[in-house]
Amino acid sequence: MHDCLPGNPAMSGGHFGEISEVYCGCRKALRANADPIPDGRSPVHRVKSKGARVACRPCRFRCNFAESKAKYGIRRATHEHMISKIANATGLKTNPVALTWADTLPEPAISFKPGRWGCVMAVFATVASKGRIGAFSRETYGCWGGGVGLGFGNCYKTFPGGTAGFCGFLAGGNKGSEEGRAIGAQMAAWGGERMADDFLEGERYLKTPQVTERFLEYVPMRDIPAKYVVIKPLSLTDPESDDIKSVTFFVDPDQLSALVILANYADPQRENVSVPWAAGCQVIGIFGYRELEREHPRALIGMTDISARNTVRTSLGTNLMSLTAPWPTFLEMESNVDSSFLHRQTWRELREHA
Repeated sequence: MHDCLPGNPAMSGGHFGEISEVYCGCRKALRANADPIPDGRSPVHRVKSKGARVACRPCRFRCNFAESKAKYGIRRATHEHMISKIANATGLKTNPVALTWADTLPEPAISFKPGRWGCVMAVFATVASKGRIGAFSRETYGCWGGGVGLGFGNCYKTFPGGTAGFCGFLAGGNKGSEEGRAIGAQMAAWGGERMADDFLEGERYLKTPQVTERFLEYVPMRDIPAKYVVIKPLSLTDPESDDIKSVTFFVDPDQLSALVILANYADPQRENVSVPWAAGCQVIGIFGYRELEREHPRALIGMTDISARNTVRTSLGTNLMSLTAPWPTFLEMESNVDSSFLHRQTWRELREHA
């Protein structure tokens, strides 16, 4: 089955298309009483918009209607679709990912088992590439840095060896102390040889444990008021009910260049894009939260974390970076698409060779 998002420009209102009663168009409707699309037509979604039934064109973005249908049976899917002009104009091949705060766990959603290790960026990659919904809580954040990055407080306190153990881990390692060697041996005995090696020898992303201590003073850790951080394709969000904090695009170098231009389109004197040094999930999460406290939130370039890049290379490829736009910044960028360079020949020529 082909999954796609409605993308008919005729249905766009304001920044996004407002669409209700969305049907799967692959010969079976999500509602039992909806007419199927005739055989031989391209798989599309059929929608009702403002009383007029139309068939929207197929596009490259995915949603989880097919999965929901398989899990719950034929059912109605009614919500406001958020169709990003940025994604369409830049030829984005993956879903823009919205980060939201919530107090209820969405169904269906992928998440880590409580207490089990996992990489938050791997879930972001799944949401971007497959259109799934991901959810994290204070019991299911995957790893210590991920818990910090999502806004669940200072999770480094529970790192093996505590904060001091983490400071050694990010720098030159913990093999110089008896406690560190004992922890490393225990990790290896549990089968975590890679983690044990990194713990003892260090990832060496920072020069010394003291430098790491200074870095932790700079990191904008916080304990958010919500129970869950939910990430989902932008298309599956509803701004009326979802507490959307940011939108993240996974982009190639040309698309990143376009987003930097667009972020500076109205106010270039403000330097509206920043490149913080932190874990991939932390740039998207807590550094993005901090931007929301600024009068003029900046977009953030990420995926400079080579550990995260190594994790997502099979799902996203090796040439993508991220750009996270805090929600107000995203809305402004969206509003400027139609009058921008994205509809001029320089951009078209560049994408012809992509």
